[in-house]
Amino acid sequence: MSDTIQNAIDYIDETHDKIMEDYKELLHFPSISADPAYADDIRACANWIVQQFKDMGFDNCRTIETDGHPVVY
Repeated sequence: MSDTIQNAIDYIDETHDKIMEDYKELLHFPSISADPAYADDIRACANWIVQQFKDMGFDNCRTIETDGHPVVY
């Protein structure tokens, strides 16, 4: 097995629990886009995703407001 594949496997093994917790947190957002009552939750979810990207080291990410729902860039 190559070092690259082994490094990837090691990373997954080391971070599995955190990745699953983050995923569960993402799934808790009631982001039902067809229902306007959830607009604030959709915005909060977009902001949460941006923060996750920043925590991973991305330096050019943001939430962009639109006429509809925000998008993550």
